[in-house]
Amino acid sequence: ALTMGGSKRWPKLKSLVIFARDHCNFTREKSFQLINEVVNGVNIAKAELKEFMLENSEFHKIGQLMINAWIQGLKYIEE
Repeated sequence: ALTMGGSKRWPKLKSLVIFARDHCNFTREKSFQLINEVVNGVNIAKAELKEFMLENSEFHKIGQLMINAWIQGLKYIEE
């Protein structure tokens, strides 16, 4: 995993917005737009992964771990 601010934990929303402003020169509005796109992408990936897991039972354990990590990560963004 990549680090951000010295941590491998999912960053909180405030940290993402500061990073986008300071390192990418994005406005606050653009930062929120892109973060929402990432959240939507994770939700789409979760749905696709669940379908894959139904068709490939041997992947269920790892797939569930991935989904759990994504859910936990999205909680940080919402805080």
